[in-house]
Amino acid sequence: IGLGYDFGFNKVIPVMICILFMFLGNLMGTVRPNWFLGIRTPWTLDNDEVWKQTHRLAGKLWFAAGGIGLILALFTPASVFNPLVLALILIASIIPVIYSFLIFREKTKSV
Repeated sequence: IGLGYDFGFNKVIPVMICILFMFLGNLMGTVRPNWFLGIRTPWTLDNDEVWKQTHRLAGKLWFAAGGIGLILALFTPASVFNPLVLALILIASIIPVIYSFLIFREKTKSV
């Protein structure tokens, strides 16, 4: 900007955030159970299989949310982009939590 070029941060920052979500989604399926990173609900921390299945789903959802957000970031104005990406992030975060509870309940019911 100091050299007179219009950099367009209003497009760069959302694109970078969406790429970050895609990167995190790609890694989410390989995260091992721990107390610091991942979807740490009582159910996922209690059962390794629930952790693995939850994070596989979360990885796919986060990657998809990042990809959809990337397309939205490139082709929509910020006034439309911001609420849509917020909704995508909320959906991609809430669904795995619910899914983890349902899996845990199913696995403990059969034991």
